[in-house]
Amino acid sequence: MNDTIANPNPSSTPDPVTSTPGPAPAPAGPRPLLRDPNTRLGGVASGVAHYLGMDVALVRLLFVVFTLMAGWGIVAYVAAWIIVPQAQTWPPVWPPAPPAPPAAVPAPPSAPAFTADPASA
Repeated sequence: MNDTIANPNPSSTPDPVTSTPGPAPAPAGPRPLLRDPNTRLGGVASGVAHYLGMDVALVRLLFVVFTLMAGWGIVAYVAAWIIVPQAQTWPPVWPPAPPAPPAAVPAPPSAPAFTADPASA
């Protein structure tokens, strides 16, 4: 009963002018893990914190805890420093901006029309 009051004509399609667009489509691939280029060390903790949506201090503390437990924090940090690429800008923009459209190239000038009529020569 409430559906007919809210939308008296449920079979009609929404008006494209007045309807609001939906959310933007998700990017095709997963968000990349990148190192922060603006840090004193390798930027691994900052990159991991940004990727996971955590505080940088908490990620650094976890690296210290793992280092004190068995030394795996240092191994993981150095491995990530070598493997994870450095970001060009910080914070990284995701999804990346679409590529710029190609520049318009002017068409070459057209050749004069050729007539095959020998009488006009």
